Amino acid sequence: MLLLKNKIFWLITLLTMALVFLALTNAGNFNARLKNIFFHSIKLIDSNVFKKKSLSSEHEDMTFLIVGHSYGNYDRAEKSNNQTHPKIMRSLKSLDQKNLDATNIFLGDLVEQPNWKNVNRAFTEIDKISDKSIVVLGNHDSHPASYIKLFQRGFASYFAVDFGASLLLFLNTTTKMGDIDDAQLDFIKAQITGKDYTSIFFFSHHVIWNLDPNIDHLVNNDSTTVKRSGDHLFSEFLKTDLLNDKRSQLIFFSGDMGNNAPYIDKTNDGRRYIALGFGNKKLFPSSIGSYGYLVKLKITENGDYSLSKILID
Repeated sequence: MLLLKNKIFWLITLLTMALVFLALTNAGNFNARLKNIFFHSIKLIDSNVFKKKSLSSEHEDMTFLIVGHSYGNYDRAEKSNNQTHPKIMRSLKSLDQKNLDATNIFLGDLVEQPNWKNVNRAFTEIDKISDKSIVVLGNHDSHPASYIKLFQRGFASYFAVDFGASLLLFLNTTTKMGDIDDAQLDFIKAQITGKDYTSIFFFSHHVIWNLDPNIDHLVNNDSTTVKRSGDHLFSEFLKTDLLNDKRSQLIFFSGDMGNNAPYIDKTNDGRRYIALGFGNKKLFPSSIGSYGYLVKLKITENGDYSLSKILID
């Protein structure tokens, strides 16, 4: 096991050095195929490391603060070259000072433009807020640098977490825009087959649980590329006996709310669906500035949960 970890360490180090070299060199001098090879190599690592984690707490519960679309809107003056919107940073720091002992969950779109400099800055800002955070990739974060930063923190782009009687599944909806891919579907099935969890939580950037294509643009940040077709893997998975036969509470969180509706919380067939994000433009009293919501989620060791939404303004 130690040897395996060493091999992973050196492989990640090699890829990191290669990416830094590419970042410091005129990208136009490199064949696009070479860059694709690097990216595919990183994704190959991603599918084989850091897949299962266990959380423990000194208390009988754990608290999570969940935010989505954290770069917000293009408020250049207000952001002052930050990637994470200052309003989000202030809100999370304020809550952290209340001794919640919370883990922050960022549901994607950490950066406006994906490149090494922006990704590195975003992760630095996240670490300044708290040393306990989990990152889910959004489409704006789809860059080799994002994967490298996850690896360095001991995370993959999709993985599972056990806490008491609960399972938390963190998904990557950027490899197949607005959906999971086959590898993740197999991974999810492996985590829940034959298991008896009180609660199962799903975390993703895109709203992958929406089954109505007519309102897709309302829940995926003006997206015109994410469609809910019949072969949509996650939508089809929601209909399977494997999930329907579960007695578990099923709770879904998505974080690509940024323009139209600031918050959605609905229950259907006993399942709870929550979408949140930051970057909604104020209409009244002024069109200047952005707002959104974060969610405080508390999970007990026996699998019960409670949540509340908090305005970021």
